[in-house]
Amino acid sequence: MKGDARVVIGRIVRPHGIRGELIVEAAGDTLARLPAGTPLQVGSERIDLLRQVRPHRERWLVSLSGIEDRDAAEAVRGCEILVGAELVARPTAGDEFLVDELVGCVLVGRSGTEYGTVEAIVPGVPHDLLRVRTPAGESLVPMARDWLVEARVAEGRLVLDLPDGLLEATHSDG
Repeated sequence: MKGDARVVIGRIVRPHGIRGELIVEAAGDTLARLPAGTPLQVGSERIDLLRQVRPHRERWLVSLSGIEDRDAAEAVRGCEILVGAELVARPTAGDEFLVDELVGCVLVGRSGTEYGTVEAIVPGVPHDLLRVRTPAGESLVPMARDWLVEARVAEGRLVLDLPDGLLEATHSDG
């Protein structure tokens, strides 16, 4: 899988139990649709095979080859889970997009004000967060459907109707 295009499909929240199961926040539905035996990249280097995925409250319980106990599971806490882009279902409607396609887009307000550039997607519940590099530093912006005006991914523009003061409230010196 090295060198291939990869897409983040989730983030490991924490271990579950003593047999190496992982609680995962999924980004989209790809993780739930993958068959057992699919190679997944865990973090920046590690490759494991998917053994099982099952629902757990608002998240997923995931079993991977090579993670057999709580210590091994603890070692990957917080890591992103990636899969080859060819395994991610592509949207078919013209106004649909994959969240990862927003990386590199300029975040624009409804009035046309350019706030900054989307640097990363942080999986979250109930919304993924956009990590946006602004002139003042870094901000985290919820990707709430109600705030989405339009996503012109091909043009590199994401238009959101953000509440006043949101970017200032979520600003960090990153």
